[in-house]
Amino acid sequence: MLNNDIGSAQKRLNEATILYQQLNIKSGMSNILQSYGRIAAVKGDYEQAYANLQEGAALDDEYGYRISYLFARSHLGYLALYRGNITETHEIFTETLRISFNDKNEIWITFTLEGMAGLFVAVGKPEIAAQLIGWSDALREKVGDSRPPLEQADADKIIAACLAKMGEVAFSDAYDEGQKMSMDQAVALALNEH
Repeated sequence: MLNNDIGSAQKRLNEATILYQQLNIKSGMSNILQSYGRIAAVKGDYEQAYANLQEGAALDDEYGYRISYLFARSHLGYLALYRGNITETHEIFTETLRISFNDKNEIWITFTLEGMAGLFVAVGKPEIAAQLIGWSDALREKVGDSRPPLEQADADKIIAACLAKMGEVAFSDAYDEGQKMSMDQAVALALNEH
């Protein structure tokens, strides 16, 4: 799925669902539901995506799977952004960013800040979005965690929107400034600017 091979992902998820049901493994269904939700979002079926992601998050909460819960919540934030619900997007990303920051989980912070970059574009603050993408790219390079194609598509949309609103020079300056930020500075920027 992360490689944008939605057909193969759908087939494997269907097979996994059958196995989980046959083995009566309810706790592991959250990951399957999240994947179904992401596929539905890619296909533009936001209602189904929301239902799947909400159900997955509820299972994660019930079974105490903190990281998976954050994953589902972050995806609900992206989904709220796709649907144009700015208030919900802000609430979800703020929640997940605070939790991830308290845990010092760099990858979740990065993923959430990438989503918040999209939020900043939507509210007319492309400079902040460019800084957050710059910081995210620098961290991903540092830890060797490149974006999968599915997530890169979102980042590319953010960059294109920033370039259209700011121009190449201003974008480059803000992006470079973001690359020099510490994690604390990037988080503070995102939380204090909205």
